This record gives sequence, C-alpha cells and structure tokens, in this order.
Amino acid sequence: MKLTTVCDNQVEVLVSVYEGEKFIAKENNFLGKFYLRNIPPLPKGVPMFDVCFDIDVDGILTVSATLVGTNNTNQITLTNHSGRLTKDEINRMVREGEMYKKQSEEFDEIERSCKARDELLNYIEEVKDMVRPNGYKISEDDMVLVSEAIDHTSKWCDWNYIGGTAYMFKKKKDELQKVCDYIRLG
Repeated sequence: MKLTTVCDNQVEVLVSVYEGEKFIAKENNFLGKFYLRNIPPLPKGVPMFDVCFDIDVDGILTVSATLVGTNNTNQITLTNHSGRLTKDEINRMVREGEMYKKQSEEFDEIERSCKARDELLNYIEEVKDMVRPNGYKISEDDMVLVSEAIDHTSKWCDWNYIGGTAYMFKKKKDELQKVCDYIRLG
C-alpha cells in the first residue's frame, strides 16, 4: 500500500493498525501503532511510503513502513495473544495475503508497462518534433529512414498498446533511438 504525507514539511508519520472491515477506523479493533520518523521536510504529497502487511501461519502480523527510495523503515509486530482468530481464520488470511500479493505484483507489472509505453509514445512525439523543424538539415535518405522507423514503431504501439510488456516497450524505444543516433538527430 502506498501512502504519503498530509502536511507540508511533515517529518514523521503515525501508522495506526486496525483489524476489521468497517469504513471508519475507530469502529474497528485497534491493534497498535508506530511512527516513521526522520522524513525530509517536503511539501505534502511528495514523500511516499510503502506500507506492507505480513501475517504468518501462527497469526503474527508484521506491519512495516518504508520511505520510498531510502532505508528509512520502521515496523510493529503483533501477535494473536487474545485468541480472537481461529487457526482457520489465520490460514484464510494467509491465503488471501498471498492472493493479494500476486495481484499487487500483477498490478505493478501493468504499471511498469504503462509507464514504458508512455515513455515510448512521448519519445516518438519528440522525434517527430525534431524532424519537422530540422528536416532540411538531414539528408533525404535519413529523412526516409527516420520516417519509416517512426511509422513502424507507431504501428507496433497500436498493435501492442494493451498486451505489450515493459521490456517490449523499452526494446522498441531503444530500436528507435539507435536509428536517431545513427542519423545524429537531437
């Protein structure tokens, strides 16, 4: 789960852990809290935190928060001393956690693919913009070469817009960059 700060220059965040399914936190069972401190004072919404929940087969829940891009992390470990959870409930939660982890990994891959696709599409537009005003500065053969490369890459993007992977989009961008480097565009 990704979180961020809510105030400008916030140097710590409080992570409160609740058990339950109610929309309002106070209507759920409070399990514990911890602080992540030493956050650089930045505008609200800039520092990003990864919050991870991990429950093992013994019902021990570990919640951690990490400032993205740093080693700044803190966590809390909560045990099932009160016996509120049965072994079956714990096993169900572990299975659900594994399922959600897989879904999260799939979502991350989709997010990486979308980002790589957008970078490729932006690069295509950059190349088009470079060729338009500078078309007279490159040879006719080079103009044909870059135009064909742009056309080929654009068509490839149309065909692979949804199913393409991050690797595929990056590879296509590299191919187009090689053509542009060859004719010394930009």
